[in-house]
Amino acid sequence: MEELHLLVHHVQQCIQFTIDTESEKSNGQLALIQMQTISPQLPFLAILIELQHLPSNHLPTYVKIKEFFSLVFRSGNKLYSWDDMDKELEPIQDYHLFNWSLTASLIDIQLYFPDWYEWALAHCESCRPNHHRRHPDGINYDNVTTQNYSSSMCVCHEQSPYRPNEKWALQKALSYAAHMFIDKSSTVNNWAAGLTSNNSTLSFGRRKKMINYAIYDCFSTTYLIRLVLEKWTFNQLKDTNIVDLFTSFKSLPLPTINSSHKKNKKLKKNINLQKLFNINDDDLQPISDDDEIYLKQLIEPVTNEQPGNEKISNDKQEFTGQLLVNDAELISEEDNEIMIDNNQEGQPAEDNDNDKIQPAAVIEGKLPTTKRRITHQQRSRVSRQRRNRKQNNTHRIRRYHHYITRSMYYRFTMPSIKKILKQHHINYVHVKEVDGILIIGVKNSLIQQQYQDQIPEDIFDRKHYQIHHQHRHQHRHQHHHQHHHE
Repeated sequence: MEELHLLVHHVQQCIQFTIDTESEKSNGQLALIQMQTISPQLPFLAILIELQHLPSNHLPTYVKIKEFFSLVFRSGNKLYSWDDMDKELEPIQDYHLFNWSLTASLIDIQLYFPDWYEWALAHCESCRPNHHRRHPDGINYDNVTTQNYSSSMCVCHEQSPYRPNEKWALQKALSYAAHMFIDKSSTVNNWAAGLTSNNSTLSFGRRKKMINYAIYDCFSTTYLIRLVLEKWTFNQLKDTNIVDLFTSFKSLPLPTINSSHKKNKKLKKNINLQKLFNINDDDLQPISDDDEIYLKQLIEPVTNEQPGNEKISNDKQEFTGQLLVNDAELISEEDNEIMIDNNQEGQPAEDNDNDKIQPAAVIEGKLPTTKRRITHQQRSRVSRQRRNRKQNNTHRIRRYHHYITRSMYYRFTMPSIKKILKQHHINYVHVKEVDGILIIGVKNSLIQQQYQDQIPEDIFDRKHYQIHHQHRHQHRHQHHHQHHHE
């Protein structure tokens, strides 16, 4: 009870907070609220509220928890998040912890990050040390907008991996802006099982990992608040004292959001693969192992240009509710074993949308020999294109019918990952990285279970990257030394 008194007293001194939530893996219900105080001076506090393990409402501890929530959400306070907290906090109404008519301001930093990153690329002092001086041509580049001042000149920071209308994942934002890495492998978890209770069904090690994840998720958002809202340059971030990022600051008017971001709608966490690939298969399983998986990271952009000089009729596009799948969808390199059989030159293609096969007698009358043409050759070019497209989609889906996920340090390259998997005798079907999570597709559920135990959880973390990098460097040095003496 003494701890709750100290907590309430501390919160009374704060007007700025970072907030995040986690949902239970089994049913998707809100299970955990994590908050961090942004106090006038250190120390700050990280608070985890387990909604499934609250005390009875007649106990004094419950009354103190309600007082805590009332203080956090009181008028004039600002709560920063990396997502839409209005929506995520709606289920808390059922717990009657405070009046739901929120008077505090909920500010989603994720909305402002894309514009800031483009601005920071365009104002990088490392690439243009004289950027803030008046240019000899008479133009004051401090007054030039990001759109007019090309960010492609920045070579010390990577360009955005997202399209203009896509939101950034928190892990990507921290990696690109500050070259820092956070482990997101605990995102989808049994958050209702109890993190501190002695009756928890989770092991001590797993609970500790989940607690660390929940806390550092808040820390990561707090780290980005000032540089995004106050438009810091990369050098300002690099030179600042970290204490300045975790203590309270004077609130400024929020930046104007690019109009293209206002209309942005993030895809659901569980991507519906049947809608994504426009096919029907009741046995398909959705990929759901990261907090934010975007369409751009799963498939390459579609082009309307057809290979060669052939003209292929445009089939009607079907609206799936999430996206339009174009008939001209490209086949990735992994699909090259599925060949599209084009008509030979000089043979006109018949536009037969119903794929009807002509009677055998008629076909035989057209051929110089008595051999029958196989069904594949009798199809029109459009129908073959449509059939192969369906096969390609099915093939692409099956890569992730059974899969394993591992958190991945951002500096690992795909060739090195595949090499490490082969060294561990992992026969994968396909490998893809999505927002710092490595997805390893395998053939069946038996292999999936075997590899789940065989592949270490930390095989692609920062420590193992350094070991791998060191071994590779030593190997190159030895090879160069031997070659030099030959």
